[in-house]
Amino acid sequence: RPVFLREHTGNMYGTLPYFLSKTVVELPLLVVQMLLMWCMTYWSMGLHGSFFLHLFGSWLIAVSGASAGLIAACFVRDAKQAMEVAPGILVPQVLFAGFFVKTASLPAFMRGLQYVCCLKWGMNILMVNEFPGELGLLKANDVEEDDLAVYCLVMGVIFLGFRLVAAVLLTRRARAFYT
Repeated sequence: RPVFLREHTGNMYGTLPYFLSKTVVELPLLVVQMLLMWCMTYWSMGLHGSFFLHLFGSWLIAVSGASAGLIAACFVRDAKQAMEVAPGILVPQVLFAGFFVKTASLPAFMRGLQYVCCLKWGMNILMVNEFPGELGLLKANDVEEDDLAVYCLVMGVIFLGFRLVAAVLLTRRARAFYT
């Protein structure tokens, strides 16, 4: 961010070109990371679902998670504060995904947060892929087998929404940098 603020102050480019270029570089890089991960683990774990759907689902989790981290980085003043804020964003992902605590047992005012939890939707994709026809397991995790396209769409919306929020935060930070 310091490089962006310096170059933005010098009117070299704006927030939108910065975010577009960052995203264009980051997306294929995350595909390569997920491809390496699944090439090393898919067959050794004896998974049966589509390799490419596993790759796609984990890539969606990665890009959405990176976007959530980007929000944290754009919200605070320096990298140290971003590292301090990151657990506050990442730990609730595990809580609201519904694996350790069922969302029905959460207080009512907190249940809505599950809908912006990228881990929940991404794991739904992976479970539908790996356990087709296992209605008991899917039902126990509030996963509908027929909603695979919906889960993918929600992940895309979360990714774009998080990127938009991060862009707005960075734009405000850049404007405040002038004063």
